[in-house]
Amino acid sequence: MKLPTVLTAGMIGLLASPAIYADVITVRGDAWCPYNCDVGANPGYGIEIMQEAFKAAGHTVDYQIEPWNRALANVKSGKEISAIGANEKDAKDNDLVFGKIGIGASDNCVFVPKASSAKFSKPDDLAQFKKIGIITAYTYNDAIDAWLNIPANKTKIDAVAGDNAVATNAKKVAASRIEAVIEDSSVMGYTLKDLKLEDQVKMAGCTKADKIYVAFSPANPKTPEYVKILDDGIVSMRKSGKLKTILAKYGVKDWK
Repeated sequence: MKLPTVLTAGMIGLLASPAIYADVITVRGDAWCPYNCDVGANPGYGIEIMQEAFKAAGHTVDYQIEPWNRALANVKSGKEISAIGANEKDAKDNDLVFGKIGIGASDNCVFVPKASSAKFSKPDDLAQFKKIGIITAYTYNDAIDAWLNIPANKTKIDAVAGDNAVATNAKKVAASRIEAVIEDSSVMGYTLKDLKLEDQVKMAGCTKADKIYVAFSPANPKTPEYVKILDDGIVSMRKSGKLKTILAKYGVKDWK
């Protein structure tokens, strides 16, 4: 005999628990290890930070790789919730929202073939190269972006797109198909090690590092809440030592 269902006060409380209202936080970006890597067990320290912070708030993170220009457009429109690896200029140019803490500090370095004698310390030094590898839709810093946008310099630019653009540029400069690549030192170092190209490419110099962020959609009404969850989560992880553990897994030091 089928018994009638009776909802006790405890059962009602369970149904109304925060887990019932858990959100799925979508985050997108092209592969930019060690910040965000391939989807899987080692998705990058930035993704692991997000997973930890949003799990504590009862939410889950959905991470997928897609080209950077598409990620920015989808987050701006509200199709996706966030993009990982944005600098302040990326965020402001696309009206995206970011917190105070960031998920790292990114520099702009020039990498050249091992046999090259080139040195880099300022944007004008880029004039020595005939072909410079960059990634489509990336912004670097104001001074480098200004140099790249000078009409006379555009013939020097070799821009690539796609999910594995960093690896593409690394292979090109290692084979001397281009003379230089502009890239974050941690990202290129990680990529060269992964591709076993460390003995074929070297760093010619870098600019000062600036913070990078997880940038959230201006079209999502819950964006202020998500920004606060991530910032508060990083603060908590610093205090507990969890942040240090995550960073150590990828050979990275705290950017604070």
